[in-house]
Amino acid sequence: MGFVLCFPGFKRKAACFSYDDGVLQDRELVRLFRKHHMRATFNLIPGTYEKRVIRKDKDGNDIDCSHLSLSESLKLYEGMEIANHSLTHPWLNALDAQGNRAEIAAAEQALYEQFGTEVRGFAYPFGTYGTATLETLQDLGYSYARPTRSTYRFSSPASWLSWQPTIHHRDSLLWQTLETFLATEEELPVFFVWGHAYEFAIDHNFDIMDALLSRLEGADDVAVMTCLEVAEYKKAASLVYEIRRVDNHRLVNPSSMDIDMLFEGKPMRIPAYSEVVL
Repeated sequence: MGFVLCFPGFKRKAACFSYDDGVLQDRELVRLFRKHHMRATFNLIPGTYEKRVIRKDKDGNDIDCSHLSLSESLKLYEGMEIANHSLTHPWLNALDAQGNRAEIAAAEQALYEQFGTEVRGFAYPFGTYGTATLETLQDLGYSYARPTRSTYRFSSPASWLSWQPTIHHRDSLLWQTLETFLATEEELPVFFVWGHAYEFAIDHNFDIMDALLSRLEGADDVAVMTCLEVAEYKKAASLVYEIRRVDNHRLVNPSSMDIDMLFEGKPMRIPAYSEVVL
């Protein structure tokens, strides 16, 4: 008897987006996600609200890439996942255990108090981290953490605290990798994109994101989720899979969320904390 795990809504695939720093260009990025009825993950630095940043665009012109104010952030990111990007964006691999905890825990507390939501995702500043960083995140109960190295793959990480993304939106292999993803027969594949919204302003190409979201919106078998939703769902689904490996006569879901699957080609939902005898 064959079964195939699915994402919520019996979708065979998922995509998620992780964008850093909380900059002015997030206004347009959030607009595009809302246009396509999608949610994304925004990694914020509560110690740098309203920080002034000027960058050069591809033509050498100054582009205001400053950080948003807290008041605007509260409204802009409503409905999106708020994740931790540290308090001041340091090189965490250069800090000791106390320094890592100060940066991570203080930012988490600030974001919780400001947005009123539990913060369980993290994006490493500069993509770097050390043993003390990992120990801090594990101790604080983080569900996942994202570095910056593209894998061009769609599978689960060996460790969710080192969940490397599939690709950066600036990568020349973006569209090729997307089509590979859409054609894959892997179980529970994830197309994981990351970047900074100001890069679209620098390159004058927000239309790339619009086209990317349109392509995903038109794919019937893709669920666009936040990074936390993907991580938590895949962890829960993996429990069903592991129990299935040792017991062919029942499907057990010990997690707190419903798990969708196809059983002999037909949709089947295993409710939270339940089992189905086959």
